[in-house]
Amino acid sequence: MKLNKKRLEKIGVFAFLYIGILYAVVVNGFGMNAEPYDRTFEGIEYRNESSEYTVMTVHMKGKFSNPMIGKSRFVGDLTYKGRTYTRRFDIESDTFIDIFDEANYTGANATLGYLCTDSTMDSITLLIMEYDDSYHKGWSSSDGLIFTGDASTIEEAKALTVQNVEGTFFDGVIE
Repeated sequence: MKLNKKRLEKIGVFAFLYIGILYAVVVNGFGMNAEPYDRTFEGIEYRNESSEYTVMTVHMKGKFSNPMIGKSRFVGDLTYKGRTYTRRFDIESDTFIDIFDEANYTGANATLGYLCTDSTMDSITLLIMEYDDSYHKGWSSSDGLIFTGDASTIEEAKALTVQNVEGTFFDGVIE
């Protein structure tokens, strides 16, 4: 079977298109389109069943990718009350992320808690672990410490918290 010049040109064009589409899917799917991410969340730290709260900030800096195909991914640092937690995580819509210091693991208190967010990281909720003298405490839905940002009032923080934990393990335990 002899291939003429026009047929070879068509095969070449289709091969080029196929490789271009494959490249776009791979680059997008593996998060090679990560962009710098530097955001300070101004929010409210509170306990679920208390009227007391503190206005504070949490800073996140690193690389963030939000591909059309696949999971969003963050690689970088989260700073809470002066302590920086270096972490890499994938964001799924129905999960929570364990935040601990991968770079400087220092035992039991290396875990900050759990991060709940959406795939765009427009707002975050931290369910913050607290430790007693023997480094055992955990987090409780009734009196656990929560940070939600960006929020300027306790009512807004509580509404964003419910939104951020929707679909996660904590769905329904926070109101």
